[in-house]
Amino acid sequence: MLKRFKKVLSKRLLLWGLLSIIFSFLFLLLKGVFFKGLYIQFLIWGIINSVIALFGLLNEDKKYNITEDDYKKELVKIKNILKINTFLDIVYILIGLIIILIFKSNLYLIGHGIGVVIQGSFLFFFDLLHYLNKDIEKYEISENIIYIFKNQLHEEFFFNSNGNFALLVHGFPGTPKEMRDLGELLNQKGYDTKGILLPGFGKNLKELYLKNHYDWIDYIKRSFLESLKKNYKKRILVGYSMGAMLSMLTANELPVDKLILFAPYYNKVDHFKELYIFFLTTFLPQKIKPLKKLSKEDIQKLSEEIKSFLPVLEFNNVDFEKDNKNLELPLFIFDEINIINKKVDKIVSEINIDTIIFVGKDDKLSKVENIEILKKKFKKEPKVYILNSDHHIVEKDKNQDFEKIKTILFNML
Repeated sequence: MLKRFKKVLSKRLLLWGLLSIIFSFLFLLLKGVFFKGLYIQFLIWGIINSVIALFGLLNEDKKYNITEDDYKKELVKIKNILKINTFLDIVYILIGLIIILIFKSNLYLIGHGIGVVIQGSFLFFFDLLHYLNKDIEKYEISENIIYIFKNQLHEEFFFNSNGNFALLVHGFPGTPKEMRDLGELLNQKGYDTKGILLPGFGKNLKELYLKNHYDWIDYIKRSFLESLKKNYKKRILVGYSMGAMLSMLTANELPVDKLILFAPYYNKVDHFKELYIFFLTTFLPQKIKPLKKLSKEDIQKLSEEIKSFLPVLEFNNVDFEKDNKNLELPLFIFDEINIINKKVDKIVSEINIDTIIFVGKDDKLSKVENIEILKKKFKKEPKVYILNSDHHIVEKDKNQDFEKIKTILFNML
């Protein structure tokens, strides 16, 4: 979450810097030495703030395997910088007021003084409000929600066979449970199948705020490289949704014989859309409560759906309703998904591995038209199979064409 917080700080500062530069040229169009003083101050502050903001945006934070202690230390560091800046902003305001009082007969210098006061005042509230922000201090999630994922079905699995190896990577916000049907299918074909739990998911959901796509990529690589300890004839990498995108990012760095992708969550990179997202995320909070406005009926449906695949759980519906309405979703996860999408778009032309892609014709997330665009970007064009399914393409009970997957894979592996 801190990574997103720092990016949002930079975005907001950049926006103010650019507005200051625009206003400076508007002041330049106005007659009089007073506006000339304002022009100079707004231009100087605008350039400085923009440069600082751009440095923050372009300097990508590649840290991973961050501990809670690391997070707290970084948080203290950021808070201290904001606190110091808040006091400096007061000094800027005072300097501006002193200039106005001392040179009250000089309109040019009064313009400078007012410019300093305006810039200092904005930065004072900017730094103070971000210093007081509590959203980044902790990420809380009910134990009742965590308990749902403590069922063994959501744990990593390994199905033993002989000769070959397959690593299966789940999507967001999933667990290995959604890959078990595929794991069993590939196991029947003679593959040792391992379904991994990405860091920060499932029973480790409380740690999600510490993770990013570098953590997920690192874990996929380490899990796959463990297979080198055995003399497998073939090694394949299987990914679903976000897991399919992560699989593409790692494939060229691993001894992968075949890449199998299910409903890769790919969207064509649109620069106008990126600009829109850039400014939209500038004003969004660090986390939201997506289920806060759900009705009791919707909560009841949600609890029944969870019970359907975890019948061992007994929910107190009142507590379940309260827990879900208070469930906080950190928005940084969508930033990570967007970054993954852009990185895939850049490197997919380098993937020269036999690849198979499965997508559902009714999939509203991984749309067929986007997969067709993605297919053409591969160095070695993959085979694409469009099934009569939605996004739940990897689960036998939710995909009426699951047997087609079995037939295709058994013929091609």
